Amino acid sequence: MTRACVIGAILLGVACSNPPPHVAPPPTAPPVLVVTVADEPQPTLRLPRHFTAVSYAARLAIEPSKPTFGGDIAITGDLAKPASVIWLHGKDLAIRSAVARRDRETVPLAVTAKGEDLLEVRAARPLAAGRWILAIAYDGKVTMDAVAGAFHSSIGKDDYVMSNFEPTYARRVFPSLDEPDRKVPWQLTLDVPTGLVAVSNTPIARSAALDATHTRVEFVPTRPLPTYLIAFGVGPFEIVDGGKSKSGVPVRIVTPRGTADRAAYAASITPRLIDFLEAWFAIPYPYPKLDVVVAPAFDNDAMENSGAIFCDPTNSLVDKVHPSQASRHNIAMTIGHELAHQWFGDLVTPAWWDELWLNESFATWMEDKIIRGFDPGAHDEGLEVGVRSGAIHADAGTTARRIREPIVAPGGIIGAFDGITYNKGAAILRMVERTMGEEPFRRGIQAYVRAHADGTATAAGLIAALDTAAGKPIEPVISPLLDQAGIPELAVTLACDPEPHVTLAQHRFVPPGSPAPTTNPTWKLPICVVYPRAGKRAEACGLLDGPELALPLDGACPAWVMANADGVGYFYTAHTEKAAATLRDQAWPLLSGPERRVVFEDVRAQVLIGKLPIATLMAFVPKLLGGDRFAVGDALGGYGRFAPNDTTGLPFGIDQAIGPTLRPAVLRWIRDAIGARGRAAGFVRRDTDDYNTEVTSQVLVLAAVRARDPELLKQAVALAEHYRDLPHATRVLVLAAAVDASPALAARLHAAVFGEPDRELRGELLSALGHIHDRKRAFAELDLALDSRLEVGDIGALMFAWDDEDTRANTEAWMRQHVAALMKRLPPPNEGSVARYFGGMFTAACDPARRDEIATFVTATFGPILGADRIVKQQIEKMDQCIRQRAIVEPSVRAWLKVP
Repeated sequence: MTRACVIGAILLGVACSNPPPHVAPPPTAPPVLVVTVADEPQPTLRLPRHFTAVSYAARLAIEPSKPTFGGDIAITGDLAKPASVIWLHGKDLAIRSAVARRDRETVPLAVTAKGEDLLEVRAARPLAAGRWILAIAYDGKVTMDAVAGAFHSSIGKDDYVMSNFEPTYARRVFPSLDEPDRKVPWQLTLDVPTGLVAVSNTPIARSAALDATHTRVEFVPTRPLPTYLIAFGVGPFEIVDGGKSKSGVPVRIVTPRGTADRAAYAASITPRLIDFLEAWFAIPYPYPKLDVVVAPAFDNDAMENSGAIFCDPTNSLVDKVHPSQASRHNIAMTIGHELAHQWFGDLVTPAWWDELWLNESFATWMEDKIIRGFDPGAHDEGLEVGVRSGAIHADAGTTARRIREPIVAPGGIIGAFDGITYNKGAAILRMVERTMGEEPFRRGIQAYVRAHADGTATAAGLIAALDTAAGKPIEPVISPLLDQAGIPELAVTLACDPEPHVTLAQHRFVPPGSPAPTTNPTWKLPICVVYPRAGKRAEACGLLDGPELALPLDGACPAWVMANADGVGYFYTAHTEKAAATLRDQAWPLLSGPERRVVFEDVRAQVLIGKLPIATLMAFVPKLLGGDRFAVGDALGGYGRFAPNDTTGLPFGIDQAIGPTLRPAVLRWIRDAIGARGRAAGFVRRDTDDYNTEVTSQVLVLAAVRARDPELLKQAVALAEHYRDLPHATRVLVLAAAVDASPALAARLHAAVFGEPDRELRGELLSALGHIHDRKRAFAELDLALDSRLEVGDIGALMFAWDDEDTRANTEAWMRQHVAALMKRLPPPNEGSVARYFGGMFTAACDPARRDEIATFVTATFGPILGADRIVKQQIEKMDQCIRQRAIVEPSVRAWLKVP
């Protein structure tokens, strides 16, 4: 049969056969139909849409001790038009064979790697429109030095292989259409060594011996999922039964061998978290089971794979002897966040990465709901304020990106995973929720999830659901916040003639040191002003939808106004010195905890731009030190989603804005102001401490230690002699302080690093060694980053441990000497995160004399990394802001400290 006849038969339905025998004319060739099939050109960002997957059936042969795996995949899909070429994603895959099949027809396929991660699948003859199965056999590489694709992890002598596919790492394991809107059912089979545990998104359908030493494990087909949510793990796991949720969802904690005794807490709370979310959504948990899989190499991270959440040990396991309240709280919040994704992101998936906020903003916003419903005693609105503060810091500059930033190149996908997506999006949702009311907002979310279940969505679908639930348009408020970068600043003017009213005027907040913005946008901001009326708290609300809004106030002329009720408004308020003092000294009793923190944040911002003296800000510190863990954290340097190790002893940004000549005086002030509190709190926590007491004590201790309090340093050295017996939360603080003070202890920890089988403890040792201030000693420890005996995944614990100017300068100086060797060790899959952490370490120097040299260095060194272009520009802008802020703030600091 000729190729031309085959084309005609396929396209036109004609038959190619010999003439009937009774005619018997001389043999002639059938008519030749010449068909031209235009190949789709090689894509640059998104795959062509002429081939659409309907389902996947994949089999992987995985042995955790080996660096490669074998794979077979059958992609059933529909071809919308005749084609010779189908484009798939695939990276570092060695193709063994490939065919296209339908009915009894089989067409050979030639698969060729193109570009970074594309596969050109070319048929031996053009394929007709219709349904085909692409059957591809291949081999792939296990990632040994990064958490990407099918990656290797080890604990002691045990080997594990696990998956991490978000955002675009599935193509390292499967030839596929690796885009979030290509959402179809998957059926996965794993061939594994007998005796190992295999887990995936769904329960096991059947398991049978493959040969004398291997078992084939076939999993139940999934509901429709995008490639990035497919997951698996293979290794000598232990299983901890978590029972079932009220609705019958089976829960397990799948944890590495030897750690089951640390998983009981996660097993006990996870069904309750499912119960809460099912009730909140009024939609059943979407998947047939839930495994929480402990992934040691995840490094303080977690991933929401449907039915198989992956968490690192810090976010899933507790100290088996002295479990801290903070650890329990963190586990509940982390698993709760990933569970919220089972609805936000898994059941309803953003259509493209520019709508990633529909995943991460929602899960971040939901964290406070979860903690409030799960454990009211641990709830604090301060979590929400911290999320807002983290967003504002990322948004205060002209290089800030929009929440819905168009993605026009692959690097834009990496760049979408940042504080704007997570924190700003969550802050906007909280503001919209307050405007609508909690229950109407909830009904809108429920309607949105139901409408798009098992499919994909965009912001338009969400806004439509919220409009309906609100009974009025929400789009005019939310769209500018999604589509405009930057943070508004409000000027607030109180007047009482002829009647009490407050005038609010908006403009974009851009700190000194940033280039002037090319536009001055306005936002539509729902505002609620708090003020006193007859000795009680009152509110007045309105919509600032233009340059100014005049808002009337009931009653007599008030002594003060606070323009951000509940602290939910996504804006700064520009306070005068008199207004700030009045809020601190008169309004404080009528303000909520979040409102007090927002006032403090507003004043802090005004200090850094030179509008208020630092003495005004520091007068708030004693009031905050009498508050909860979040207030104490704000006073002593915590920011955003606060953690104790953010502590510097001064409000966020102030420490960096103070130059080296003033630093000794500042440290003396911290020791005098905080030292006694830190010593009273002590390193060792009591079993009776609640979460608030525990974290507040850690913050106070850390502030005093970083100010070199001699008594606490002495205590740390003594406690560190038996560091293995210390609770995790205590050990982290003790080692960081003691290693700096004791060269002998540092030598002991250095020697222990390579033989330490516990990955978490090894990370703690390395982090402690990164806190050394003496440069010669610090360089000796930083050399570990180039030691081949150290796993690449451990490097970050050492290199990112710096926490003040001295340790930062040590790390920078070492890296200047070794940057080429270090970059060779770091794996490409880390992409933008390499620039985010290392580039930020250089630009944090805040040194005007070196500004141009640093900018040139980070641009040349990190700018070419995928996804790093915008990150580097933002870092340079933050450096320029810091340089300008230092010039502004230092005279005020001298006056405050009375230093000539």
